[in-house]
This record gives sequence, structure tokens and C-alpha cells, in this order.
Amino acid sequence: MENSKKKIDVTDLNKEMWLIKVPRSVAQQWEKVPSGTEVMTMKVTKTDNGKQENAFYLNPDLLDGVLGGGSEYKLHPTELVDKKIAILSETGKDIKKRCNGFRGEKLVMKGHANTKLICKPVFDETYIKCKKKDIITAYLPKQTTQVIEVPVPPPVYQKPNRKLDRNRKYRADKYDVMETIFEAFEKQQFYSLKDLAKITAQPVIYLKELLNEVCDYNLNHPNKNLWELKKEYRHYTEIEELSEHDSD
Repeated sequence: MENSKKKIDVTDLNKEMWLIKVPRSVAQQWEKVPSGTEVMTMKVTKTDNGKQENAFYLNPDLLDGVLGGGSEYKLHPTELVDKKIAILSETGKDIKKRCNGFRGEKLVMKGHANTKLICKPVFDETYIKCKKKDIITAYLPKQTTQVIEVPVPPPVYQKPNRKLDRNRKYRADKYDVMETIFEAFEKQQFYSLKDLAKITAQPVIYLKELLNEVCDYNLNHPNKNLWELKKEYRHYTEIEELSEHDSD
């Protein structure tokens, strides 16, 4: 009740500000840096037709903690239709304790948002390589090898049944299979499931689970029933992709 009666400073209420929505990994990295640290630089340009384009570049020192590792981001504006968003700030020495019920010594209106911008990474070669690295790293084993002092008896060797093993395919480690899939798509854009099964030597059900994570399945012509990498993992540009369809 005491906080509800606290006065709010509305001196800067009419000040126009931008509301920028950034990826979660970028926001988490910004929260870790000390106050006053430069986290980004912004560039505003105008195209030949007079359209304004906004982009920002992350501080290189912050790239290690950002998923995807991209440094350049485009800002895509969206309209705030029938929405009024005000920016409220809390001040006080113990502001970090607000999670325990502390609401700050003073409430200040910093302004209002007149533009909302969605931050999206630029899909350049650097971003694609870093994204690929993040996917593969996620499949690395979390367990580590430990040395034990008590001797362990060697495992009993059992001769495999050659009749059963001859035509059976076994699931390989996800890390190795993902590497093989990415290497295959560096050679060509589209593959059938049958061809990918031969290349990876994996069971079809297991292979489809991995393909659904990094690939799209085409349902329409001219590439019906073929698999291709999702847009964020492709190493070619949209212009190259369109030119290939036109040549067909």
C-alpha cells in the first residue's frame, strides 16, 4: 500500500523513445556486463528510394556469450497500433533488492515508445558458421571420464552374431551424424531421404529425427519429397536460390 501512494516523476513523459526487442541470448549477455559498458553501436542509413534502414553491431567483447555469434543485426520496425507504452524507471542504491519487495526510492517516467523495432540477425557466412557450431556443441557429451583407483575387471568379449549384424544399422553419435549431414548439404541443396540414409548409414527413423531439427521437407514442386537445410543453416543466399529455380 505504501508503494501505491508513491509519487511518479512525469517530467519526461512526452519524450519519444524506441522499444527494441532483442534475442534472449543478447539480452542475457547485456545483463552480465557492468553498468556503463558500451554494448552496441547503431548505424542509420537511407536507401536510394529514401527508405531508412537501421542496424546495430554488438560489442566484439560480448560475442562469446551470444548464441549464433553474429555481430550484425537489422532492426525491423513494426507499428504500435492503439497501444501506449510508457517507460518507467526505478532509482535507488538498493535497486537490486526489488525482487525481495523493494520498489526503489523514486519512480521516474523516462518517456513513451513511439516505435517498436524487432532485432533480427543478418544471415551472413559468419552467422551460419557460428549457428552450425552451436548446434553441434549442443550434442557433445556432458559426461566426463574419471580415473578410479579400484581395478575393474575387463569386460567379457562376446562374439557378435554375424547373421544378425550383417544388414543391421546402428545409431551413431548425434555429433558425428550432424557433421555428416552438414557436409553433404555443402555439396548440393536437395536430397531424398533414401540418399541421406546411404550417406549417413543410419536407420531411417533416427535419421528423420535429426533432419527435422535442421532441415525442411518440401511438399510442393519442383523439389517435392526432398530435404533441404532450414533457412538459418543454408550457406547460399536467397538470390542464388531464386536463380536456381529460374534456371529450372
